[in-house]
Amino acid sequence: MTNRALALLAAACLALTGLSGCSSARDADGNITTATTLKWSEVKEGDCVASIPSADSIDKLPVVPCKTPHKAQLYCAAELPAGSYPTQDQVQLTVLTTCIPVFKTFFGGSYFAATDYELQWIYPDTTAWAKGSHTVRAMIVRRDNADLTAGLKGTMTALANVEAEPAVGQCTGDLSNTKWNDGGIEILDCAKPHYYEVYAAQVVTAKPASDAEVKAAMTSFCKDQYATFMGIEYDRGTMSIRPIVPLVEAWEGTPYRSIECLVGTDSGGVTGSLKDSKK
Repeated sequence: MTNRALALLAAACLALTGLSGCSSARDADGNITTATTLKWSEVKEGDCVASIPSADSIDKLPVVPCKTPHKAQLYCAAELPAGSYPTQDQVQLTVLTTCIPVFKTFFGGSYFAATDYELQWIYPDTTAWAKGSHTVRAMIVRRDNADLTAGLKGTMTALANVEAEPAVGQCTGDLSNTKWNDGGIEILDCAKPHYYEVYAAQVVTAKPASDAEVKAAMTSFCKDQYATFMGIEYDRGTMSIRPIVPLVEAWEGTPYRSIECLVGTDSGGVTGSLKDSKK
């Protein structure tokens, strides 16, 4: 059984007190041309941040041309849910729901394959929230804290297709492989050698009381669906089941709330679909 655990890092809150406006530090295309400090309202996706302030509440960021060494690159802005001030879980859920898909659009590759990098995000403090600032912005940083030396937009197209939730009909790599970010799963061409195939999925609509409850639901659902997919009862089959299940302790902060049933073998070498194979 594979638990879907996420370890993305939330950065400091921001007090968004700056006024909007255009900065003379940008060229006609909107790129930063000289090192400067911008009000939060002036920062844009694609901007490169020289250093990440350590203060709990800030209203400005130091930005530089992306060819200059820097610590982070902003790439996504998302509106937080309206209403009362959000919890950290609610902020993280917004980032995962909105900014993980944007990662692939902006950088050209899957976040889950970008193992040299991690996400951080900054969002309004309670004072800024009360004034109407409800935006969280996500940025990419190196895991080893080394400087970035160029803008990364569109540079990750060669990264493997790795996802958090494989879809029914997709085939995967080695599920024991731990090199992917936050439990990501490598997607392979089913016509070529692979390890597992997703044959069924079910959304868990209510938070389970425990991981044991998820396991019980998974066992019943995946065994029932095995017979439908494989053409033979699970107890008579020869292939292994490897379910992917939600992690109850991370329920409030992640959008990944489904059980995926995978069939195959830990040794790999499966070619083509196993549907109706009676194995």
